Amino acid sequence: MTLGVRELMCREVTEFLADYFAGELGPDERSLFEGHLAECPDCVAYLRSYAETMRLAKDAYEADPVPAGVPEQLIRAILAARERVASSTTSPPRRPRRPRWTSKLARWWAVTAPTRSSP
Repeated sequence: MTLGVRELMCREVTEFLADYFAGELGPDERSLFEGHLAECPDCVAYLRSYAETMRLAKDAYEADPVPAGVPEQLIRAILAARERVASSTTSPPRRPRRPRWTSKLARWWAVTAPTRSSP
């Protein structure tokens, strides 16, 4: 590793997965993420497994056809209720990311712990 160049650890890759698939990583984060994937076959396998899990979950909840015999008025009422709910709610707030300095501080603390004496 060249000095000044940041590399991701495998456990850090999981923090980027949702944003990666949503296309919400910035150029630097995306480059860092994809650079790690280029060198880590285990994370590539994990990424593929994650993508397949998302696909299966999505397929499990696709819209089912309306069964025969359901009254048209009921269908319209359900669709209208869905539209009201969709237009009245906002998307939930995203969980804020920890500032980058917190992970650096945690690493420093872990590395220097053996050299600190207890009071």
